Amino acid sequence: MANDPALTWDEMLNFFRALGGVCENIVPGPLGRGLFAKDPEQPVLLKVPPVLLFNVDDIEFVDGCLRLKPLANVMDAHRTFFDRYQNAFSWGGGGFVECAGFVVALDGLAPDVRNLLAANFGMGALFEGDPVERAQKLFLGFRTIQNGDRTFLAPLIELARQSATGLPLDFAHGLQIEGSRNGEVLVSHGVYDSLSKFRPFGSEGREPGAFSLPVKVAAGVPEVTIGRDFARSMKRGTDWVPVLERGEGSIELSYLMIGHAKIPRLSRGIFRTLAREGGVSDPDDIFDRILNFNWNRFLQLLAVLEPHEGEMITVLRKMARYQLEAMAHCIGSRDVESSPPAQVWEISFE
Repeated sequence: MANDPALTWDEMLNFFRALGGVCENIVPGPLGRGLFAKDPEQPVLLKVPPVLLFNVDDIEFVDGCLRLKPLANVMDAHRTFFDRYQNAFSWGGGGFVECAGFVVALDGLAPDVRNLLAANFGMGALFEGDPVERAQKLFLGFRTIQNGDRTFLAPLIELARQSATGLPLDFAHGLQIEGSRNGEVLVSHGVYDSLSKFRPFGSEGREPGAFSLPVKVAAGVPEVTIGRDFARSMKRGTDWVPVLERGEGSIELSYLMIGHAKIPRLSRGIFRTLAREGGVSDPDDIFDRILNFNWNRFLQLLAVLEPHEGEMITVLRKMARYQLEAMAHCIGSRDVESSPPAQVWEISFE
């Protein structure tokens, strides 16, 4: 897929700014992926106005290009910017090559590795379907941003790599990132661990926290189910905790942190508090079972990877090791602010 040779970075920025965008002290990384501070001593600022936040439902792939649908309610100038930007810097400027390469690497994995990733880590969809269509889905998974019930592509910001320690997204007036970065400009789309960085982003980045795989623990009443929906969260004092839902003889947590390098006592403390509110009589035993389940899954992955070699195998090894490292930072416990059961259930079922 060819770039648009007539559109340079500076020309694109002039077009972006003419439509209300702001970009200060930012330059692109190689191959169209990654943003960097031009002067590491100065803060960066990138602001995308609402008119340049393009709804994913208005986007389509046609003849190898990413375009806005003909019926999309977008002004001509914004449509022209989207088409030229995508061709020069996003899908056509390295995005297709990145995602297609990821698909090829996944398809090149040995059958035992693919089967384990599909069965134990929820990655079956990565291996199913037409390779080009999978590359397109991966691109939208890599690059789109969700805010409430809206999912969109944000020019320039979507070029930045994601990290839990990156600059936060500010949705007050369009979409903005701002702050000091000594080198690469990373952004935070939400909660990650090393597994969640690999599954949608194809990277093996080390993250400070680890979150449980989906699991159900049947150890008396109530039965405990752990999900992996990081978007469903609520605040207890200064701590963010998963949403607790109670059913007939069961409780479910939307997710569960099981280790964190910076707050090693919090994981068990969160589970103790929520499990007791849900009627679990021995939360430490259940938490240990959940932790052991996760350790075994990632150790099994490392065992399956052991006889194989290759770039993707190396990425998967690092991902598993980083996840295990984060899980190792689960020591002791500390209190989490309790909430009256009525309040918990009201929040949970909204």
